[in-house]
Amino acid sequence: MIEITFSEFALRAVDAGPRDGKPVVFLHAFPLTHATWQPQIDALSKKYRVIAPDSRGLGASSAGKFPMTVDHLADDLFAWLDYLETGPVVAVGLSMGGYVLQRAVAREPERFSSVVMCDTRCEADDNAGKLTRSNTISKIAAEGLQDFSKTFARKLLSPSAPDSFPEMVAQLETLVQSAKPEVVCNLLMSLASRLDSEESLRAWKTKAFLVCGAEDQISLPPMVRKMAECISNSEYIEIPRAGHLSNLENPEAFNAAIERALLG
Repeated sequence: MIEITFSEFALRAVDAGPRDGKPVVFLHAFPLTHATWQPQIDALSKKYRVIAPDSRGLGASSAGKFPMTVDHLADDLFAWLDYLETGPVVAVGLSMGGYVLQRAVAREPERFSSVVMCDTRCEADDNAGKLTRSNTISKIAAEGLQDFSKTFARKLLSPSAPDSFPEMVAQLETLVQSAKPEVVCNLLMSLASRLDSEESLRAWKTKAFLVCGAEDQISLPPMVRKMAECISNSEYIEIPRAGHLSNLENPEAFNAAIERALLG
């Protein structure tokens, strides 16, 4: 893995594929790790330079002492782009990774040749959503991650996935349980406080691909399609037979969508 070290924390990422290949950066979902991008790392690193960071506090990256907002995570993305020194990149963000990309492009659009935002949304949490996250924080603080991991892993996939892909469900439960409860709670607060991005999306000039699993139970296809409608230079791609982690349930169709962004 490659590493960027700061005074209070360190960021680490997988760096695969030819160093002179076109760079593509993958930002994973909450509260997982780069491991969920393995089907993309395996397929795309044959031709492209694939950078897949672990988000601050998750996987091999440490957290530091101060709270993590979505803008802090965008700062971490900029740190990786500075480290790569490649100029504009294609960036792919799924769910929480999509929230990070929305802030990053709004702040410094020149860093991106195109972006792929997957199974995410532009709306901020409403009051009910904020209360749900608050209740989840209280439950994790009291009981740990075991029950949360079982419920959340199933929500990340299509309704039929527990029967069709039991090993995938077990892998996701393990990834969630490997996180530190305090980091998960911190990130939940960050997601609850994120900005509404609809207005900023309407000002975008960056080419955007909006990808959504047809059976996503968290970021519903109409939500993702709405984002595409907000961005003048965009394309909506729906992945059949897939839920929120569309890259895992239907990697062939998902990888084809990424290739379109890389070749565009």
